[in-house]
Amino acid sequence: MKIHKGLIEAILACLLVPGVCCGNSKDSVVDTINNTTEKIVETAADSGITVKVKALFALEQDIPSLKITVRTKDGVVHLSGVVHTTSQANRVVELAQGVNGVNDVDDTNLSVTP
Repeated sequence: MKIHKGLIEAILACLLVPGVCCGNSKDSVVDTINNTTEKIVETAADSGITVKVKALFALEQDIPSLKITVRTKDGVVHLSGVVHTTSQANRVVELAQGVNGVNDVDDTNLSVTP
């Protein structure tokens, strides 16, 4: 899981340097921390989806999994790369759609090249 450097710096500054959070109410600081925590959780969920999709591709003998790039943002899986047939393209979309947490699959950058 990737932790944002800025979050760590902000928390440490507020905790270790007196007065650095002056002007911000306790509630404001707590809200900022909660919002950042939610973003970290969402990023971790997207990373988990990407790993699951890549693993499914790797298990399929007929899928050129090393030629397909998978990125996930806000539950939307973005596929790019090359497959050899339309049935392979359909299969990778089907596999990605079957992963828990996937809201949509964007295959506009997935090419079929025999």
